[in-house]
Amino acid sequence: MKRLQLRKNTLHGWMYGKYDQYRFLTLAGFLFVLLGLSTGSAVAQSAARVNNGVVVLYTFDEGAGTTVNDVSGVGTPLDLTIPNPAAVNWITGALQISSSTLITTATAATKVISAVTASNEITVEGWVRPANTTQAGPARIVTISADANNRDVTLGQGQFGSSATTVFNFRLRTTSTNSSGMPDISTPTGSATTAMTHVAYTRNAAGQVKIYLNGVESASTTVDGNLSNWNSTYRLGLGNEFGGDSRPWLGAYHLVAIFGRALSATEVAQNFNAGADIAVTPVIATHPTNQTVSAGQSATFSVSANGTAPLFYQWQKNNGNIGGATAASYTTPAASSADNGSTYRCIVSNSVGSATSNPATLTVTSAATAPTITSHPASQTVSVGQTTTF
Repeated sequence: MKRLQLRKNTLHGWMYGKYDQYRFLTLAGFLFVLLGLSTGSAVAQSAARVNNGVVVLYTFDEGAGTTVNDVSGVGTPLDLTIPNPAAVNWITGALQISSSTLITTATAATKVISAVTASNEITVEGWVRPANTTQAGPARIVTISADANNRDVTLGQGQFGSSATTVFNFRLRTTSTNSSGMPDISTPTGSATTAMTHVAYTRNAAGQVKIYLNGVESASTTVDGNLSNWNSTYRLGLGNEFGGDSRPWLGAYHLVAIFGRALSATEVAQNFNAGADIAVTPVIATHPTNQTVSAGQSATFSVSANGTAPLFYQWQKNNGNIGGATAASYTTPAASSADNGSTYRCIVSNSVGSATSNPATLTVTSAATAPTITSHPASQTVSVGQTTTF
């Protein structure tokens, strides 16, 4: 449905859009819809996403709960926590912030910061739908920062104070900008609307900065310096600024990704064409652990995984499928000495791929037995004053 909805918005933009640079793209979107309808499908899949160099990826497919999973499959997942569930609404394939809150990582965004400072390049990408066109500050959509004046990078809506609110704004800290990432760069006035929009900010090692909206370059500049002065303690947040409720953003997140390199114009267009509703291959979050039981006892193995739902589970013993073992946990029958040293693993799959957990080993020890008397004490006769032993 998100693909169809996007194309409807695109058609509307072609008919009523303000900028000539968008008309070619939106006309192509119109033709795409006609082609899809002529073949019986208006939601035909296009090019796969570019994921080379991605460091974090949030697709907001959880549908419930207080955790937004990093499904990039790169390093330790950098999951996000929703501190105030009442401030958000889970909708199909998206998370909508309806009142002020800050969704954040529990620890520093170390793997992002390390990748970006090593390459001296970055791409911040998002599929977002602003709730209104009056947000400013800039209102924080994605930020790695400490407070309103100290950041590594921020994607926001609007500019500071009474300046334009219908723009997307980017601030990047380098050795040539200040600690707040100024001077910044914004898209043209009127480019931030309440329609779902694909936004991508890229900065390469030569300092060339480009902002793309719906696959089309919208703004560009040069930001000199390097990224060696990024603060390694900053966390990643969505929807507000750290250090106080000062820059809230309201709207819906369909996808957020950060890359440790600058995507090319062709790659940005490919990700735009892939759409917001993407399926993500499962990633094992928690592997099963080794278990030790006595003979006659059962053992339970568990696995957890992230990825596009629904997820399917198949447990294996010694690399062979176990009939009926298709849940996130598996409990063995009563173990015997023959099971000692057996390995158990789980294959988690969905519509686009699978992931196999690490194997866990079952150790079976001898069953405990009740004591038996092998020699009874014998009667003893002694004289007064003597000792005896039984």
